[in-house]
Amino acid sequence: MPLVSRLAALAGLAVIGQFVAGRVLTDSQHWSQYLWWIPALWTLLAAWGCWAVSALAGRVSLRTGGLMLRPFVLIGCVGLTGWVVVGEWHMQRAVVRPAQETRERTLRVLHWNHSSQPDILGSGELIIAAEADIAVVVNSRNGDTRREIVGAMFESLAPASAESIRVLPNITGDRMPGHVFGDWRVIVGSRERILRAEVVSLARVDTGESEWATGGDAGVVVWCEIEAGERFAELGRPLVVWVVDLPSDPGLSREKVMAGARRAVEAWRQPAQETTKGGWWRPVGEPVAVPEPDIVIGDFNTPRGSASLQELAPGMRDAYEEAGWGRARSWRQVRAAGPGTPGGPVVGRAVNRVTRLLLPLADWHIDLTLLGERWKATRYRLVRPSSGAHDVQVVDLTLRE
Repeated sequence: MPLVSRLAALAGLAVIGQFVAGRVLTDSQHWSQYLWWIPALWTLLAAWGCWAVSALAGRVSLRTGGLMLRPFVLIGCVGLTGWVVVGEWHMQRAVVRPAQETRERTLRVLHWNHSSQPDILGSGELIIAAEADIAVVVNSRNGDTRREIVGAMFESLAPASAESIRVLPNITGDRMPGHVFGDWRVIVGSRERILRAEVVSLARVDTGESEWATGGDAGVVVWCEIEAGERFAELGRPLVVWVVDLPSDPGLSREKVMAGARRAVEAWRQPAQETTKGGWWRPVGEPVAVPEPDIVIGDFNTPRGSASLQELAPGMRDAYEEAGWGRARSWRQVRAAGPGTPGGPVVGRAVNRVTRLLLPLADWHIDLTLLGERWKATRYRLVRPSSGAHDVQVVDLTLRE
């Protein structure tokens, strides 16, 4: 038993070391991103479990195995628990909330990654109920769900019109043009008119990263210039929003993905699209550069607080860190192990059982909102839809004084 007590204490210190290394390095190194991705609750349970096993084994032992190590494990467990509750979940905001602005002074932004799921019931109702000023839906399947989403955006965001206009292929509506922009992957709706927009397909730009090409999906950045409107006229220029949807391949270095995406955006030069009176979006004018963003929102496929985010959006701040609290689980679904799992179907079934057991304890917050210096967050929420892998981001913003 003394050996069990000592080994359990050493294992507890190793788990604590993993947590600290992951938080210090995050995904700045390829190897460290895997330490960083281990959910905090998994680490806390493992660390406290090791301490408990060491303490129980030491109690029934005739010798003092692990006695010198257990206090360090206990201190580490208490410190990690406090850091997660206060430093990562910001549970103090459940008592002391950030100051709220009036609705007239608030820009509400919604982002939802459908992740190509089959029809998600209530998509339109959710968008309308959020009362967003800018709504973004990514990876919705073509068909009834997409028509419902676009219809909801028009109903809640676009002023009425006496004429019917084209919105997206096979979708028309009696609303003013310029309030919905989209392609096969991203749909953006705005209460104020979208002046210019374009899609930067990262697969079409040579970033110089051979690793980038190994992913099945290189990702996309959609940028929009949106009228600031009377409420935010003091901004003095259009609001610029980037919508990102980046590769999910866990084998890719997130630091290289973010740096490559930034270089791809900086290298992009094409005419921007503008809307016609009939609602058609057409490339107009000379090639332009992508404007610097006020807001970057989307599925980054790396957790909140990652060092790699500064490669894509240097100097920008996370909206959750300013105004959010709670566990913030934006992604909840892990693909089941298939028949080709190493070890055969028996191992695959065991992996699936463990995954189902541990998944409710995983806090992967990969759908994020980053803010430029002119904006601050006053409220951050994640809304659970009727189905699907991703929660919906609803973020309230206001201009800084």
